[in-house]
Amino acid sequence: MALTPDALITALQQHLAQHAALLPALYSQLGLAPSALTMELEQLQATLSEVVEGQLTRRRQEVDEWMAQCRVIEADCLELVKCLGQNARSSQQQSVGELRKIQVLPRRHEQLVSLKERLNQVYQTKTEQLISLNSRVQNLSRTLGPAFFPSDVLNLTPVPIQMDDELASNIPQDIPSTSRMDVTPERFQRVEKELMRGKAEIVTRLSRLSGTLELIVWFYTELGLQLPTPLDASLSLGSGNVPSSSASGGRMGQTPGSYDQILARFVARWEEAEDEALEGDTLGVEGVDPTNGVMDWAEQLKAELEQLKAHRESQIQVIFDQLEGLWRRLGVDESIVDTFVEENRGSTEETVAVYQAELDRLLVLKKASMSVFIQNAREEIIALWDDLILGEDERAEFTAFADDEYTEELLARHEEEISRLKEEKRVKAPLLAMINKYFDICDEERQLTESAADQSRLLGRGPRGDPGRLLREEKMRKRVKKEKPKLEHELLQAIPLWEDSRNRPFLVNSIRVMDVLIESVEAEAGKENKRKPVSAPAPSKPIPTRATTPGPSSTVPPSRKRAATPASIQDSNKRPKLNASSVTRTSANATPMQPSTARVVSSSGRVPFSSSNAGNRVPSATSQRSSAKAGKGTRPPPTMPPLPKMNATIGMGHPTGARRAQMPPPNSATYSTAQRTVSTAQRSVSAGVKIAAVKKRESFRPRPSMDAGVFGMGGMPNFGRLVSGVGIVGQLQEEDEDVF
Repeated sequence: MALTPDALITALQQHLAQHAALLPALYSQLGLAPSALTMELEQLQATLSEVVEGQLTRRRQEVDEWMAQCRVIEADCLELVKCLGQNARSSQQQSVGELRKIQVLPRRHEQLVSLKERLNQVYQTKTEQLISLNSRVQNLSRTLGPAFFPSDVLNLTPVPIQMDDELASNIPQDIPSTSRMDVTPERFQRVEKELMRGKAEIVTRLSRLSGTLELIVWFYTELGLQLPTPLDASLSLGSGNVPSSSASGGRMGQTPGSYDQILARFVARWEEAEDEALEGDTLGVEGVDPTNGVMDWAEQLKAELEQLKAHRESQIQVIFDQLEGLWRRLGVDESIVDTFVEENRGSTEETVAVYQAELDRLLVLKKASMSVFIQNAREEIIALWDDLILGEDERAEFTAFADDEYTEELLARHEEEISRLKEEKRVKAPLLAMINKYFDICDEERQLTESAADQSRLLGRGPRGDPGRLLREEKMRKRVKKEKPKLEHELLQAIPLWEDSRNRPFLVNSIRVMDVLIESVEAEAGKENKRKPVSAPAPSKPIPTRATTPGPSSTVPPSRKRAATPASIQDSNKRPKLNASSVTRTSANATPMQPSTARVVSSSGRVPFSSSNAGNRVPSATSQRSSAKAGKGTRPPPTMPPLPKMNATIGMGHPTGARRAQMPPPNSATYSTAQRTVSTAQRSVSAGVKIAAVKKRESFRPRPSMDAGVFGMGGMPNFGRLVSGVGIVGQLQEEDEDVF
């Protein structure tokens, strides 16, 4: 029968009661004092208590030892659970909290040890997987650079797990904390995300490197430089024309020579891909490690080639700007100019040499044909005067127009005046467009007034008989009624701003436009006040219209556009039909020296701003030069011979036609050398031609200057488009309005 604490106490109580009752009798028989019995009982009590307490102490120590062992294992298990995160659920049949409820300490200890082993196995597996991912990140880091990935992703040093307060309170203070790596699913997701980002960056770099190398090959082809080959690792940039791109050399264990091999293999691979019809964003850079050094080298080389190309293009453009004026002065046909430009596209040294040779040749022609240049410059000045609608006083201010001593200084003065007039036309262009539109509206108003007096139009008979005439008149009347007040309002607002900003009046034919506009508006207002509702309106006075000046004499270059004069208005009695109010006058021989004069001019002329004085007309070239010389006591200028046709052939060293023998021979040696160089360059087909063809880029072609057709009024057809581009109404679009 098992002994229980209660049974033990009962047995001891009975035993002690029996024996304790015998002790006094025994002590009495022995003759001992009563105090001896007391001492014996106290010793017996102490011995019994010591035995019981000793037994309790031993068992209590055993319990504490088991508890300590369990706590250590619990701490390890809790740390592993924290490191594994959601990964620990698969290995946990019972949690640490559930095992802590087991009261039998050896059994609890056994269960905790089993749980720790399972967690350790999962932790080791996840650690190996994380190390494998980290090694891949390290490999990408060697290509992408150490700064591409965060340091906590790049390094796998053990990181202490940060536990919450409840978890930390269960770990004894005397147990040293261990450090394990974070292998939670969140950690794996972050590392995998960075790994995917690194792979995507590799693909992006390879694609960007392929595109950069394509541009580099195109630059080589455009600049006429020799492309490297796989057998030639040294990158030749045209005998020192391009600086050596070695600033990034040596990075990531690579050298500039290996970079050159990358370009050489790219060229060879592109040739193979072109033959095999292969495509791809990373074509030609397979197997290339796109390190920071490679990317920096490619970008730097591209920038150097771009700089060289821009430098050569600026050289060609500067020379072309000079050639353009010389071609125009010499009367070279535009088709010949276009052919020359098309045949010399690109940015090679040979192209620069050809342009320079052409410039040298034309400068020789210029010295031999100074009179022709000055006369052509005067024609251009007259055209600018006409476009600006300048009056006689304003034209007479340029006294060099009448000078007959043809020198370089005189030509320079004419060129300066041309530049000034072009700038003046650019400044006045928006307002001049509105004024021309206003002229057209005034012409239509005058035609309506004249047509109202012709009663035969109602019967469809007479010289102007036309069944659709009344309908067109109604549309024109609506347009005049709508557009004229609108234009007057816009001009009355815009012209004062222009005058205030420049501190000078805006003149047309030496008359201030504002005065005429105000007078016209006031007259129209007075006419409206006097008009009776029931009576038919009296025919209004025809609006003065612009006409053209008489044709030039044989001694001066003809003016392309004649200013309006009262005399010319009186001479013009015939009026065109309403549907044929303008005619087109086109020059037969349009050359850079004599630009095309195709423009629409009213056949009747129209000058709302002409003076009432019949003599106030735009002066011809003869009167200009005569007035410039008046009062100086000098002889009148000699009669100039007609202008010869200077259809000089570009690049041939001499003009065509009868004047070939009169022209001095050009520097044929320089030009022939340039021509031979061009032929050599055309015969040498580089390996990058196919790549350049794939990119479908056009070689450099110099831009025409803004002087050729810009802000053209009259003979310059681009006027309306360019003026509207600056946000100012250049030509108001007219829309036909239905009568019914």
